[in-house]
Amino acid sequence: MFAYLKGLIAGKSPNRVIIDCSGVGYDVSIPLSTYEKLGNIGDAGMLHIHSSWSDAGMFLYGFYSAEELQLFRLLISISGIGPKSALCVLSGMSVSRFVEAVRDGNSTLISQVPGLGPKTSQRIIVELKDRVDAFGYGVSRTADGGSSGTNREAEEALVSLGFKIGAVRKALNKVSEETTDLKIIIKEAIKFLYKSR
Repeated sequence: MFAYLKGLIAGKSPNRVIIDCSGVGYDVSIPLSTYEKLGNIGDAGMLHIHSSWSDAGMFLYGFYSAEELQLFRLLISISGIGPKSALCVLSGMSVSRFVEAVRDGNSTLISQVPGLGPKTSQRIIVELKDRVDAFGYGVSRTADGGSSGTNREAEEALVSLGFKIGAVRKALNKVSEETTDLKIIIKEAIKFLYKSR
């Protein structure tokens, strides 16, 4: 129903925020990672939103980044993982750290999240191991944690050609170590992708 909410921060605490959108205040549950990045009360803010309904009413969950929202939705798709547990995961570690833990099979790290025991952590790894490639960690990245501008352009171009995002990011991780020229990166990535088929 809601893709995002954009307005003034009318109230803020480590696990919830009230966003005033044209005079309507939306009460949104958030992870600590989002709380730390939002501005102060009275500042403008925007949250990516996941909404859910139950017998108790409608609930809104907000995230500073689209990646946080994406991970939240992956987590709640797992049987036995509810919104509260998913928010705890995002409050306890960054998206990149979680993705690395899943790829490495590090259930010990994941089980440190309150409410997640060893069995649940193992199930998370089994169910998400083949799905976290969508986050693209492992691709050449800038100091602030994002993909380099050149890699982003190459990624968009290759996806538009019909290649799957996970395969594209693996290819870029390989070829972008050798050059920063966009045309060469795309050309070499295409070669790599065809060889990998």
